[in-house]
Amino acid sequence: MLPKKDIDALMMPIGYYRWMFCCIIVISLLIAAIFIFLGIKYHESLLIIVGPLLSIVPAIFVRIKISLFAKKATIHFSGEFIEITTPDAMKDRFIYADIKYFSVSKIAVDYASRLSFILGNGDKRGYIFFRQLDKNESVLDNVLLYFSSYNIGKIQEEKIQVLPSFFLRRYGRLFVAVTGVLILAIIVAQVIYKPKTILYSLIAVLGAYIQIKIIQRNDMEILRKFRDDN
Repeated sequence: MLPKKDIDALMMPIGYYRWMFCCIIVISLLIAAIFIFLGIKYHESLLIIVGPLLSIVPAIFVRIKISLFAKKATIHFSGEFIEITTPDAMKDRFIYADIKYFSVSKIAVDYASRLSFILGNGDKRGYIFFRQLDKNESVLDNVLLYFSSYNIGKIQEEKIQVLPSFFLRRYGRLFVAVTGVLILAIIVAQVIYKPKTILYSLIAVLGAYIQIKIIQRNDMEILRKFRDDN
């Protein structure tokens, strides 16, 4: 049995993170749309170039100042349970025997780890942990380690099972495919109408798409390794 271990990290409930992520996307699209509209209206190519570049500012700000949005948390690992606590009295404890499924994602650009549980009674809980720079202090890596240790000697029905993350499921794969097609359509449209601005658009849209593909690849590696080990 593995020894007990505590990890300190910045944490955010997954529901709040998704809400914040959607707000960032909306704000970024509005910034880009306003500048592009003004650029077309006043025939200023510079505005069309500046718009997509400025649209990434909200995401950069949140990444740099993530401590303003996330909570400090301690994640306690033992041989029987995982517990997540914060100074404001949040205390979520998950007994391994009560966890039916889990899924994880590694978000390299933010050094973040997403963790979701599905309990035997159907309850779902999710968290995202930021600035996971040290592999030994990574919540994701320790979850995989402790869950694998718990599964040793268990029959298949008693083991904690891993599920594919969003980008590995059918809807996630469809999202990635549709996003790729839309990016291609934008590039074609700019080649036809605004070829001088294509470089700046490529930097903005391909950067985001590449990050999605990296997450997808990392999640596939984690999924395969855990299933092979268990």
